[in-house]
Amino acid sequence: MKQKFALLTIVGALLALAVPAVSSASMYPAGATFEVGSAGAQPTLGTSIGSCQIKVAGTVPKAPANEATSLLFALTPATSTCSSGASIKFNGEWKLLATNFSFQMAASGGPSNAVEFRSTTLPNCKLAGNYVLGGLFHNGISSPKSMKSAMQPTSSSSLTWADDGGTCAIAGTKETLTYGSGTGIWTVNNLTTPATPIIVAN
Repeated sequence: MKQKFALLTIVGALLALAVPAVSSASMYPAGATFEVGSAGAQPTLGTSIGSCQIKVAGTVPKAPANEATSLLFALTPATSTCSSGASIKFNGEWKLLATNFSFQMAASGGPSNAVEFRSTTLPNCKLAGNYVLGGLFHNGISSPKSMKSAMQPTSSSSLTWADDGGTCAIAGTKETLTYGSGTGIWTVNNLTTPATPIIVAN
């Protein structure tokens, strides 16, 4: 069985996307809770002065909502571990929108500080904005042998340095965060029934 591919784009931006009536996306199994990455192998956001591993978790809508024209449901990004002195914060209510094979994760209302990165190296500065993470979603299979679904990073975006409790000497400067490393691929784990892969279908 050949693997199917779905584009996974994580966008910290305004969740106001036009969805054509003919667009569709389905996720299986319905109602399953999933998490991107596993201990020690989670998505990593890196800057010139530090990096953080993050957890991204969500629950596939229950049937029949998991086969809606467009899927819109809550998704939770959270900090896992960071390098010394670094921290990252996610603001707003995050949701995942799926249409066809396109996925977008966004903070509702598009706050300008949907993602905030700080480091003790620059105590008066924060790196903030709406961040875009792009990647491929690889469907897993259950036969002829078990293979978990996976997410492969392909692109990233930039945030802007700003004042944070004081004057930041590099305020206004943009920085592109690295997303993962090399050709890293993260598993998409089904936390409800671990032996069953998470599937994305058109």
